Amino acid sequence: MAAVISKEHDVILDTTTRKVGASRADIVSLDIEPLSKHIGKLESLADELLASLNPSSQPLFSRPSRAGIYKTAGYLTNMAIGFILGCLTFALIVLAYLSATNPATLKALLGG
Repeated sequence: MAAVISKEHDVILDTTTRKVGASRADIVSLDIEPLSKHIGKLESLADELLASLNPSSQPLFSRPSRAGIYKTAGYLTNMAIGFILGCLTFALIVLAYLSATNPATLKALLGG
């Protein structure tokens, strides 16, 4: 970062080194400290994403003693999906049975 002392004489002050020098139009100075802070946050979030692949790990932004929460969430999700698939399979089996044994009842149930 630089502070302009005189635009007429092209004199600037470099705030990081505290040196006075001549400014040039072909040289650009850029402070990358804010960018490196954001990169650090992004790296910590990427590490958290990789740690979430281990079901016994603890999330980064969670309360203490939450280790194994991914395992519990996976178990409950699989139970819910299994229940839904089981209900759909049972409904298809009942419809297939009704269509094979009594097509008139099936037609009445489906509104036809």
